[in-house]
Amino acid sequence: MDPSASGLDRPARPVPTMNDIASKNAARPEISLLVPSHGRPEDLANLVSALEGQTLEPHRFELIVVDDGGDPPVSIDEGALPFRTIVLRQPNGGPAAARNAGLALCRAELVLILNDDAIPAPDLVESHLRAHAEVGDRTAVMGTFHFDEASLESPFVRLLENSPLLFNFPALRHGERHDWTFFWTCNISLPTAALLEVGGFDEENFHKAIGEDVELGIRLQKRGYGVVYREDCVAHHHHELTPASYMRRAVDLGVHQLKIEGIHGIQGLAWSQDPAKRAREKETLVGTLETEREWAENVLAELEAFDTEYRGRPVPGELLEKLRADTQRAMCIFRLAGLHLGEHGVNPIELL
Repeated sequence: MDPSASGLDRPARPVPTMNDIASKNAARPEISLLVPSHGRPEDLANLVSALEGQTLEPHRFELIVVDDGGDPPVSIDEGALPFRTIVLRQPNGGPAAARNAGLALCRAELVLILNDDAIPAPDLVESHLRAHAEVGDRTAVMGTFHFDEASLESPFVRLLENSPLLFNFPALRHGERHDWTFFWTCNISLPTAALLEVGGFDEENFHKAIGEDVELGIRLQKRGYGVVYREDCVAHHHHELTPASYMRRAVDLGVHQLKIEGIHGIQGLAWSQDPAKRAREKETLVGTLETEREWAENVLAELEAFDTEYRGRPVPGELLEKLRADTQRAMCIFRLAGLHLGEHGVNPIELL
């Protein structure tokens, strides 16, 4: 994808001189950009291209990319970039393990964690530095991560945008402090020492890209950290989720919510907070899935047809709201399957 397709103009950077190269390697950066990547070379190339057009001087930041067993592997000409760049390769271990490996190489006092499918605004890195100067201690700064125009060509992605179905941006308020449930590593910066203080990401329990970030947010909150949302720290999300991949994600969400509840004793995250109700939920889980599975799979088929039929066409508001409600309910059913998978090692939807 042409980075300019996002609507963000990026000033051209001159070819670095030998003095520029020496400077970027000698000076300690103010902020380290940490990016795990797996099998998305084009997206990563677009991210790196956007970083070349940052308003912040190149010697003030560095880029640490961890290739988490990608095929094809990451290919970046580190020496040709105006900022210090390190590419670390490791066998596939998941985003938590990849971020931990990269964290060990970060030299700056602040770390900005980005997804490899992020498209940063030209002033993203500078905006994070400015925000940290304003928000005070023990704070993570989270910026925006709305879908880019190319991704919004998908009607299903339009359905997810501006709703709580994926990232609950409608609940966020600019400049306000939020709790651990909003610690999302799509576009977030925090002191490097904070990550080290809590032991980094839990790579032993979380191997997929869901829940591993909010679990770390819980540990940070126990040490007094919070999340401040800043609308001026802008990145876009170049990722076209399909209805099927969204429902698979819901199964993984159930598995990881169960782990978080077990690790931290947070009642009400996976199962009901009320003990009696929680016991009934577990007893009737398979029966609920037997009753609801066919309906949920019909919704999935309807969403896939919708994603094809309305591509390039406006979606009636009433239809959009109906499908959002159906998506929410179906997602909850697939999440229940994840809870059963987490407790018993079996996905009951597959058995049924």
